[in-house]
Amino acid sequence: MQGARASGRRRAVIFLILSVLLLAVIVAADQLSKLYFGNLLKDGGESVVIDNFFYFSYTLNEGSAYGFLSDKSWAMTFFLILTPIAVCIFVFFYIYAYRKGHKLLIVALMLIIGGSIGNYIDRAISGAVTDFICLEIGGKLIFGIFNLADVFLSAGVVLTVLHLLFFDHNAIFSKKSKHEKEVSG
Repeated sequence: MQGARASGRRRAVIFLILSVLLLAVIVAADQLSKLYFGNLLKDGGESVVIDNFFYFSYTLNEGSAYGFLSDKSWAMTFFLILTPIAVCIFVFFYIYAYRKGHKLLIVALMLIIGGSIGNYIDRAISGAVTDFICLEIGGKLIFGIFNLADVFLSAGVVLTVLHLLFFDHNAIFSKKSKHEKEVSG
């Protein structure tokens, strides 16, 4: 019994270390990309990757996604207060997902937490989020201008929805029968 308990603790510690490393990689990738493209394009230049579709262009966003609330004076304070609370809630769900063995949800939550921290760092340090990725079709931006933290957040949300729809024990589109769901739930 002692050996199994020690092995379980060891696995938990290793998993925690890997999670912290993944989180550090997500935040570092976001911050380094913002630093690089912020310095490269700060003077108003653009860097075209695929003509009329994909390019980099520096902008500061004082609001949330797509500049939502950027015209509100209280928005920065709101995000500076809300983000740590949201991260704590996501950490709680991460612990739940770990205990239940929901691997997809764990990755999703790490992406959400990392993206949230990346954008929070920008807001806390400079009062705005650095955005630089542009996708357009027919001369119109598809998603607005965004950054890697936004990509991580969006991917995390998509993976969370997939988990809830297909992989959770109460998933809407689960392959388990109603009886199997009742037994496992």
